[in-house]
Amino acid sequence: NASPEEVEREHLAFVEQAHELAPWEEREDVPGWARRLRMVATLHGMHFSGRIFLRYDEMLDVLRFLAERLPGDRILAYLPGWEGRYYWQYGDYRPEPRLGGERGFAALCEGARRLGVHVMPMFGANCANRWLPTMAGLDPSAHLKSATGNRFHGNQPDWDLARAHDTGWQAWLNPGHPEWRDRLATAIETLAGRHGIDAIFLDTVHAWTNDPDHPVTDGLRALVTRLHSSIPGLLLAAEADYDALLPLFPLFQRPWWTKAPHWSTRYVRRFGHLCEGEPRGRTGVHEFGVYRSDAWSGDSGYLPTLAFQDGTLEHAREEIERRLAGLASLEDRRGL
Repeated sequence: NASPEEVEREHLAFVEQAHELAPWEEREDVPGWARRLRMVATLHGMHFSGRIFLRYDEMLDVLRFLAERLPGDRILAYLPGWEGRYYWQYGDYRPEPRLGGERGFAALCEGARRLGVHVMPMFGANCANRWLPTMAGLDPSAHLKSATGNRFHGNQPDWDLARAHDTGWQAWLNPGHPEWRDRLATAIETLAGRHGIDAIFLDTVHAWTNDPDHPVTDGLRALVTRLHSSIPGLLLAAEADYDALLPLFPLFQRPWWTKAPHWSTRYVRRFGHLCEGEPRGRTGVHEFGVYRSDAWSGDSGYLPTLAFQDGTLEHAREEIERRLAGLASLEDRRGL
């Protein structure tokens, strides 16, 4: 077909039918409170190296600052590195003692709730540290693999380049594998039950292989179904996407490496990547270190995103105040 528009219409008609994909306004997996969200606050916890950006009490201070300038129920607090060393701690999800421990995390969640703010911790959908004691005994067939059995090694981030991207501790796992999916779902359910979490972010869901043992997308679908059943009203967000994921997650972190297709806003909403949004260009737990992009402005259906780490409020308060003050006009342009 010579018309790109016609190709797009034909493809979307297929996707809607094949995956029971509904427009944003008709989705049943979007809680009422999520439709009122107007911004995302990314609160960076602990870097891979162990450097602390924000402790739990400091995260709550940021939320208090924001809630004085915007109704709290309009804010989604996104927590990368909440469980300790980013990526390294994947697979063993618990409040990090050096960030304030169980008591500090409980105080953060309770304080956010009083402000009306919704908290969204990050979990790795298919990535874990196999060197952690909690990951011992996992069935080796849970590793993501190609059709001929080659293991998938993913992005292999190497924060100081000392290991030549040979991250032997890092395992990429298939959410289609029942044991890994059960471990992950249990960790999420435990945290949500203990602390009243009503939103969860699943990292790297876009990683896909033609695994001969367990279909990847079917596994994600089973995970989503279980979580919605066990945690009523849960908002599920994820990183990046492909067509078959759009019915599973109504909210996506936009990929920093490309531009999301314009038609996707018919079905989902997006917010800034965790490496974006800090007014000084700092990337917090992300391996870039410095990355400058406009995470406040964006296309229709995009939630403005501000990121915070140590020093953000102290050194960029004027810029933050300016952005928050102009949020209403920004909403009008975005059609949120």
